[in-house]
Amino acid sequence: MIKKFALLLLSLLCVEFSFAQKEASIWFFGKEAGIDFSYSYPVAVTVSEMSVKEGCVTMCNSGGWLQFYTNGMQVWNKYHKIMPHAKTLKGHDSSSQSAIAIPNPANPNIIYLFTSDAGSYANPPNNGVSYYTIDMTKENGLGDVVGKDVLLLPNAAEKLTAVKHKNGKDIWVMAHGWNTNNFYCYLVTKDGVAKNAVITRIGSVYQGGISTDGNAIGYMKFSPDGKRLCSVIYENNFAELYDFNNETGELSNYKLIFTPQSKLAYGCEFSPNSKLLYLSFYVTNEIYQWDITLSTTADIMQSAVLVAQSMDKKMGALQNAIDGKIYVAKHSDYLGCIANPNIKGIGCGYIEQGIYLNGGEPQLGLPNYITSYFNRP
Repeated sequence: MIKKFALLLLSLLCVEFSFAQKEASIWFFGKEAGIDFSYSYPVAVTVSEMSVKEGCVTMCNSGGWLQFYTNGMQVWNKYHKIMPHAKTLKGHDSSSQSAIAIPNPANPNIIYLFTSDAGSYANPPNNGVSYYTIDMTKENGLGDVVGKDVLLLPNAAEKLTAVKHKNGKDIWVMAHGWNTNNFYCYLVTKDGVAKNAVITRIGSVYQGGISTDGNAIGYMKFSPDGKRLCSVIYENNFAELYDFNNETGELSNYKLIFTPQSKLAYGCEFSPNSKLLYLSFYVTNEIYQWDITLSTTADIMQSAVLVAQSMDKKMGALQNAIDGKIYVAKHSDYLGCIANPNIKGIGCGYIEQGIYLNGGEPQLGLPNYITSYFNRP
């Protein structure tokens, strides 16, 4: 019996370890804020040179060692120095999801950095979505951008998300156009980034807003299991929920999720088991949860539960972490935390003072990752 128990325990530990994607071990965000998840509990770190209002990326290798971090405009190497050819990228520090990093499936030293500009209200004209190639063998292993940027989408919303292909190797990267209802899904394979996107014309047209281009704002996320996608339309007071075919790159089964009392949603995140959806609300500093396993839009809407009401201001991004929790950006000395995000209702356990940042200042954004890193069936 002891031997059987030991084998069972070992197998459970192996399963848990398989979910822990070390590429997301370190986060840098906000004004010189950071967290290291490499320990038995997350630890605040204050070595970042980056100050960013919203979207950002931090990339580690498969062993959990820092490679670089970026605000979508500059890229800092592991010694916190800007890479020589990564000083004027086309992202923006006020873009909701200014960047996302995608390793080449066959060569992890080659990383494709996708950037998304802020709406033209921030700094016209909008530069859309581009990608850059970072070669980690350059600059004596510190990495640098090689070649020219490649423009993918000339005019776009502030949204980038990524998930693994059904084959478990290749990666889908999703963006959305502006003044259109087109989703653009780009496949990254061992041969690089596909030139042509899979285009799905579905859902609402992304345009306008109270502040001219305000509906460009807000997060878009794939579910960790790769079966759904949520996109927040900030000033229209709703989010869109879709089914995603992770083999073809197409979206279907559009559901419109209106926010309670017409509140301004900003961040979105799925639970690690992909059964629950969370939205954060910028002005009212709240988080709501929906059960997306329900079959109809009406049933999903009725499942809404207020799971967090913060005393802090400007609640922003929601982000899964490798410890199985969801962290919450807000203007505070702390990140908020949803401790048990797979649990329905208030049992998910929101913690107002989740992690003390030791002097770092969170803003609206948290690092953007391939969502498959956090899949916990």
